[in-house]
Amino acid sequence: HEVSKYRLEPGFYHPIIIVGVNLKKWKTMTSAQQGVLTTAGLYLENELSADLGRKDRAIGKELITTKGMKANVLSAADSKKFLDLAYTAQWDVVEKRDPVIGKKLRALIGK
Repeated sequence: HEVSKYRLEPGFYHPIIIVGVNLKKWKTMTSAQQGVLTTAGLYLENELSADLGRKDRAIGKELITTKGMKANVLSAADSKKFLDLAYTAQWDVVEKRDPVIGKKLRALIGK
């Protein structure tokens, strides 16, 4: 509300939390240690990320209600185009930072 009077809906960026462990180090861990990291990683990537998304949407609704922001709601077709553009732009940033790893990551998780 301090920068823009409008909010684009549906939202297109959500908190991204990725937990990575060096494979060489992973192989030296016991299955119990791997289990703890796997459980914690899944919690961070799924539940915490979803919770942050819910909080962001709630704040957006509050700004509309209390600060006079307006919601611009895209049609399903326009929303898909915008979302595809947002994802492509973000992957371009990742690949620019590290072309080799970025392309590998995109192939693995970018679908």
